[in-house]
Amino acid sequence: ASWLIAAVMVVPALAWYWMSWQNFSSWLRVAFQLMQSAFQELPDEIKNGVKATFYLSLPMSFLGAIGGVIYQSYGWIYGRVHAFIEKRCTVSLMFTNADQHYNIVIDYIGAKCAVETGKIRASTVPRSKPSFAEMLANWLGGKTKAPKLYYQPELTTRFWTHFDWTDNEGKVHKIWTQTVVDKPQFRSEKAKGADPETLIIALWWTTDPKPLKDFMAEAFQTMLKEDSEGKVDIYVKHMWLPIWSKAVSKDKRDRETIVLDQNLAEYVVQDLRHFFTAATADWYHNAGIPYRRGYLLYGPP
Repeated sequence: ASWLIAAVMVVPALAWYWMSWQNFSSWLRVAFQLMQSAFQELPDEIKNGVKATFYLSLPMSFLGAIGGVIYQSYGWIYGRVHAFIEKRCTVSLMFTNADQHYNIVIDYIGAKCAVETGKIRASTVPRSKPSFAEMLANWLGGKTKAPKLYYQPELTTRFWTHFDWTDNEGKVHKIWTQTVVDKPQFRSEKAKGADPETLIIALWWTTDPKPLKDFMAEAFQTMLKEDSEGKVDIYVKHMWLPIWSKAVSKDKRDRETIVLDQNLAEYVVQDLRHFFTAATADWYHNAGIPYRRGYLLYGPP
């Protein structure tokens, strides 16, 4: 029944289109005959000019039509091939500078990965903003020192670059990277901050995103650990909550900079080392004594 209904609906439509095409063809034939008869009555000079124009414009129109078809086909084929490659042959990860830890990844690529772009970016902007307590301590201390420079590879290039990265299992991955900067068309003179920037890292011939995730995790762990080296974090009890909060971070000082008697300084250092041994910790635990130690220094420095 369904086929019968479809035939009843389609056959009249096809017949109507066929009749319409026949009528259109007949009108075309009549119009062509009229144009031919009118063309024969024209003078020879005009007919020769019309023929030359026709012979010249017809190949150009044909070539233009072929070029348009090729251009449209190229766009369609390129889009399909590009989508197939992105879906079946590669995996990528994007990270924008809107994230406050963006520079950590860039620093890790520059410090731990062999990337050669021929360009280096220098900046005095620290990876993390100092806390209010640190800014207040630096202001009250009245100390001024040269700012620390951070060097990063310039990855904003027209072409992709790559580097080899070894994961925790010892497997080497060739990671391709590129940085894309979205420069605004109009920028106010009062506008602050950097232009939107996106770091793209990709792997070819795989669709497993795990290596890229492991790379990002190692970048954060490595660079944050290096940032904390050489620093001493000082914590104070929170004013209202029963927690300890970080007040300030200070550079570690050598023992020679501490004004103490030589024998006393050596005794304190050795006592600290003995206190932090596993045997001492077990003794405090077995004796039921709180595992802590305090030093009270008195007298002129």
